[in-house]
Amino acid sequence: MEHTPPDPAQIHAMMMAMIPFIFFGMLVVWAILIVPFWQIFKKAGMTPALSLLMILPLVNLIMLYVLAFSRWNVIPAGPEYPPYPPPYPPQPGYVPPTAYAAPPAYPPQQPPYVPPPTDPNTTA
Repeated sequence: MEHTPPDPAQIHAMMMAMIPFIFFGMLVVWAILIVPFWQIFKKAGMTPALSLLMILPLVNLIMLYVLAFSRWNVIPAGPEYPPYPPPYPPQPGYVPPTAYAAPPAYPPQQPPYVPPPTDPNTTA
């Protein structure tokens, strides 16, 4: 079986047919890059048009560093949790508790058993 090289006219026609698909694919990739970075630049307090630079090679890396290390001019977020609610007002007829007095001192007590007498002659 003999191999014949492809016809250059056919290759040219196939490449011309692929150009619209390549262009459409580039538009999709650009939209995927530009739309989120437009929002990020806007929330960072910068001009959102800087997101158009994200389609240029190497410039997009520089812009990522600009985003990461520049000061974001935004309003700081409020407290994460709401404050405690105010206390309830006292109910009618409520009497607050009074301080308890210390218990009276107990009188000294004898031990409950009588200790055995100690014998001076025994050593332990």
